[in-house]
Amino acid sequence: MSINIVQLSSAKEVTRTAATIISNKISSERHCVLGLATGKTFLPIYQKLVEMYENGEISFKNVTTFNLDEYVGLGPGSSASFSHYMHRALFDSVDIEVGGFNLLHGAAECPPKEAIHYDKQVVRRGPIDLQLLGVGLNGHIGFNEPGSPHNSRTRVVELCPSTIAANKGDLAGLDVLPSHAITMGIGTILEAKSILVVATGSAKADAIQRLVNGPVSESFPASALRNHRDVTLLVDGAASSKCKP
Repeated sequence: MSINIVQLSSAKEVTRTAATIISNKISSERHCVLGLATGKTFLPIYQKLVEMYENGEISFKNVTTFNLDEYVGLGPGSSASFSHYMHRALFDSVDIEVGGFNLLHGAAECPPKEAIHYDKQVVRRGPIDLQLLGVGLNGHIGFNEPGSPHNSRTRVVELCPSTIAANKGDLAGLDVLPSHAITMGIGTILEAKSILVVATGSAKADAIQRLVNGPVSESFPASALRNHRDVTLLVDGAASSKCKP
């Protein structure tokens, strides 16, 4: 199996193309299930989807969403949580039903039980029609760090120091940075019908090169995507600059 690589002229074109793919998927499914990601890469994509909704091009009324991950210890009331991110970036600006979006509760009394319950919901209400993914500098997808089994399920994980450092800017204001997260497992992610990976900028060039040209290995979690039947990778020239033809 191989990844369908779509190289575009700019990050703006990546945003436009990603939003179009998501919109088309929503329109083509009677009840669409989306797997959503967070981070700076996805903010302009969600902004474009909000614009499309405001222009009457799409509706989220029959959409169900599942987010990839959440920091342990951060509840929906925390401005640093991915729950807060998703409401601000998308949910509060479109017509998705209150029961349509599913978010991990990082401040749950028992995070391992929260992970198991969430995974069961993904299976029961899925399969996910389209899963959005970014790729971390160390190859993590969701918060599946190097060493994660390719058949792993939603669970609590310890974050690598490099991941904590890379995300420090998004956690400004917290006295203590989260050291753990709840994440969909790689096995959970791979059950999606199709996967859309988005990467822009030269900082992602090494990771994208390993994803496209490197071996499939637990040491680089994103490489598991090479075993999926339907993966599209959207990149700009900077992100794909180190890939071999």
